[in-house]
Parts: sequence; structure tokens; C-alpha cells
Amino acid sequence: MIRSRLFSLILGVSLPLGLPIAAQAQANFEPTERDFPAQYVTKLYSELLGRAPDQASWRGALNYYNSTGCTTAALHALGKAFLTSPEFNGLNYDRPARILVTYRAVLNRDPSRLEIDAWENWLAQGNTFNNLIDGIYASTEFGALSTQICNSQQPGYQFGNTRATKLDIASPGFAGDATALQAQLDQTPTGGTVYLASRALIYLTQPLRVPSGVTLATTNTPRPNEYANMARLARSGEWIGPTVDLLPGAKLVSVWVDGQRGTIPNRYSRPNVNIRMLSGDNTSVIFSRVSNTRGATSIEAFGTGADRICRQNIIWGNLVTAYTSSHTNGEWSDGISVACENATIAYNTVIDSTDVALILFNVNPIDSEINQTSQVFRNTVIQAGNSGYAGIAIDPFFNANGGDKPGIPRFSFAGASLHENLMWTGQQVHLDIAIAAGTRPWFGALSYNGTGGIFRENTSGNLSITAGSGIVASGLLNTQIIDNDLKLRLQERETKSRSFFNRVIGLFQRQPENNCPSRNIIAAIDAGYASGEIQGPYENRTYDDCIVFGQ
Repeated sequence: MIRSRLFSLILGVSLPLGLPIAAQAQANFEPTERDFPAQYVTKLYSELLGRAPDQASWRGALNYYNSTGCTTAALHALGKAFLTSPEFNGLNYDRPARILVTYRAVLNRDPSRLEIDAWENWLAQGNTFNNLIDGIYASTEFGALSTQICNSQQPGYQFGNTRATKLDIASPGFAGDATALQAQLDQTPTGGTVYLASRALIYLTQPLRVPSGVTLATTNTPRPNEYANMARLARSGEWIGPTVDLLPGAKLVSVWVDGQRGTIPNRYSRPNVNIRMLSGDNTSVIFSRVSNTRGATSIEAFGTGADRICRQNIIWGNLVTAYTSSHTNGEWSDGISVACENATIAYNTVIDSTDVALILFNVNPIDSEINQTSQVFRNTVIQAGNSGYAGIAIDPFFNANGGDKPGIPRFSFAGASLHENLMWTGQQVHLDIAIAAGTRPWFGALSYNGTGGIFRENTSGNLSITAGSGIVASGLLNTQIIDNDLKLRLQERETKSRSFFNRVIGLFQRQPENNCPSRNIIAAIDAGYASGEIQGPYENRTYDDCIVFGQ
């Protein structure tokens, strides 16, 4: 945690050293005026500390800006509090790594190697890191950026377009180029591990394939809070397809996979996901940093529909950021997308995804008897500067030729559970739906029906969610939706359709007036598209084609 220095700055009180922020604040979580610069505050956590914000200090930081105004001086003060905090100083970072993460948090880009070397030489002359912090905040570049950060009408300010920067390696391990790495992976026997050198930078010009049963890891396996010590796989080409493919049984541990969206050239295509898990037993992505995907999701887990049985796949403890994703032009991205029928998705952080942060799909469009039983729990979802379509969802998918009739289930989610996940948004951004049990709001009459699945004890904690609607059950039968605690700021959405055909060709169709109202909970029970145990009170009505394209 950032300790007393930051909290004293935010609340103007003196606090005993060593007491975590989360234990020090209990009230005044909601803003009284505005809720920016939420993405800047969130980037201080993700880029400096490699983690999600704790709610108390995130809220406290935004309340601080409510009292001071969003000015260059106020941005400087908060950023310096992070950069001089015991938590930041306790990270195992040398000067080049500290410069890298400072640039990413403050100037919203990677530094060039020339800039790192220049600051290194300057520090070697007796200047302090505090002087460096002040110099970066005093720069003309930050002065210009602060105007974007403090723009309440455009809460997201993306990420810079500089390429990934090479640091000197900091451990033994592989540090060659992508061709040599692929060759070494291909020569590694099942059960073996290829260790990458800490801070190795490997530019990829085609997909990197980790063979079945092989682990690719950074030496000493740093956690996301020290992501700058990870080896970094940076996309550097215009191929169509994933950045990293994990063949059945492969593992990725403590590796930074960077899609480099925002750099030039910058071609979005739905298949250009950061990590694709190709089913199998124990295929895993663990304690990794996953940033700026150029595709439809950051992490994609295939299931039996890919002609492989999927068992005990693991997506655990990763930091996923999608600051460069778009919510407005059809180039949106999920956070973690799972079709594997037996996966554990837990303790991940997903920030600023623009489609659905955490989503379970039907497993096999050919064999509907296979249950989706994956467990999604104790993840954190934050919308700070980008809006999204949903926070968590079960998606039975659709058929362009027509979907299922009322009351007739096709794909089973019996045994699947999304529980104890934490999610919140800033005021200037939204989720169309916080929890989506079925996807008729997306695909309407083209939707398949699912059956089963549990949503329980998901919460916004002490913060809140700006949403079109809170929970919508439409397209999922025999489900259990219980004990979810969402503090909602409902926001009436303009009633335009994002049905399948309109989604593809980018056209709008106006819905009948009041067909898509904003409600805490909606369940399409009488229409035959929802049933089971659903917490109330809810409005019993349809909610077809209510996801708003590009808004």
C-alpha cells in the first residue's frame, strides 16, 4: 500500500507510519463534484505500483482533486507522493527501471534509451531522484499532457506511441531475438522451462508459439508489481493473429506481453489478441503483465470447440491494461475471454477494457452437451478512462440465421460461477450492463439460450458503477443470481440498437421508445429468456438489442 505520506496529502491529516490506507478511510467514497482525473490516478497504480488501486486511496485521490482542482501542480503533488512512497521505494527497481515506470505513469509513454541514459548521467552527477521527478513534471511535455489529463469531457487519454524501450538485462536467461527464442522453445522437451532474462526485450514480427507442455518464464518470476523486471515480448509487425500462442499444456509465467497498440503502424484486427491459449490440460497464464492489445481481447482461452479437450486451465494473478482500446469505432477489446470449459480465472486485474472485462462463452458450437464449468472469482475490474459494454458476462453466443426460441436452452453453463468479483467505474465513463446473464441485449433474436451458471456476491465495494442497467438476465435460463451488491449510478442510454447486422456494418436502428430503460435489475422471465433464482426487485421485461454501439 501507499502509506501515510500519500494519505496525508489527500486528506490533510497526519497518519501513523506503516498503517495501510485501506484501514484508514471508511467514509466519503463518492465524489461530490466530479470524478477526474480517474485514469491518471489509476495509471499511477498500474504503471508505478503494478497493481489495482485500493478503493479508499483511489477515492481519496479524486476527492483531493475536487478540493484543489485538476492542475499541473496538483498532478505533480500526487504523482510525487506515489514516487516517494514506501511501497514504490520498496520495489526491486534500479535507476533505469525507475525511470521507465516514471515515464509510463507521468508522461504516458516509454522513454527512449537516449532519455534513460541522459537521466542516468544526470543522477550520477549528484542529483537526486526527487530532482528527476520534479524535472519531468516541470517539462513542457507534461504541461501539454496535463491539459488532456484534466479534460473532463474526454476522460481517457490513451497511451503514447513510442516503441518499447530496451533496458540492460538484469539476470541470467535468454536475451536473444525472436527467431532464436522460437528455436529454443521448439527444442525444449515437454516439462521443460525456457527462462528469459529479466528485462530482456524481444520484438516479435510473427506469433511466438510456446510448445505443448513447455513453460516460458522470466528468471526469478517477478510479480506484476515489479513488471519492469519482467522480460517483455513486444509486438512489432502487421501480421493477423495472436502475439503469443500457448499450445495445449503450455505455460506463461511472469512475462510482459505488450500488443503495442498506439504505436505506428497501428492495425487493429479482432484476431490480433495478445495471448491465445489453445486448450489442453493445465495451459496457464500466471502473474504476467498484459498490455495494449491490438485485437478483440487481451487473453483468449479456447475450449473443446478448438478440437481439444480443455482441463484445468489457469489465468491467475495477471495485470491486464487496455488503455489504448476503443469503445467508439468498432475496435473494442475484452479483458479475458474464456471458452475453455474447465478454467480458473482468479485474482486478475482488468483495467479499461472496452467490450466485456471478464466473459465466459459457450464451449463447443458443435456439441451442446459439454458444460461450461469455469470459475471466475476475486478479480478486479475498473473502468477509469474507457467505457465498456459489460463488466462480467455469460455469453451463449448467436447464430446469424436466427437464434433460439423462448424457454429452450442450447448450451449448458451448469457448474460455471462468477463470484466475489470487485468492479467499479469513474463518473465520466460507464458500463452498459454491469452483469450480463445472457447476451440478448447484444444479439436479440439471433441469440442462443444458455442454461445454468451462477453470479453471486459480486460487488462494487465502497465505490459505484455508472451503468445503463445493473444486472440483466436475458438469454440464460435456470441461472442463479444472488447476493450481488452493486452501488449503481444509472444513466439513461440513447435507445439505439447494436444488433448483429448493425454491429457488423456500423449502422444504427432506433428502438421503440422506452424499450431499453435503465434499471437496477432486469429479467426477461415472461418472455421465456430468463429463469431460476434471481435476486430482486427486478423488472420483468425483454432487453433485446439494447447495447448501444459506440457509446
